[in-house]
Amino acid sequence: MRAAGLRALADLGFRGLDIGVLEPVIVTGYHATRTHKLTVGQKTASRVLVVGRAPVEHGFAHLNS
Repeated sequence: MRAAGLRALADLGFRGLDIGVLEPVIVTGYHATRTHKLTVGQKTASRVLVVGRAPVEHGFAHLNS
């Protein structure tokens, strides 16, 4: 994907895949912990990501079963 200049929207399960890479290929939302609460901007960015992924996920939902 990197060689082709493509990016992918992914869920939080893919966090850490591109650690240390200057131009990440996998775009994920933000993750909150007990000690690190999300800012309003991070929450908004995560929501936008979910909305962007939703049509693709629902289109392939039947493959999960």
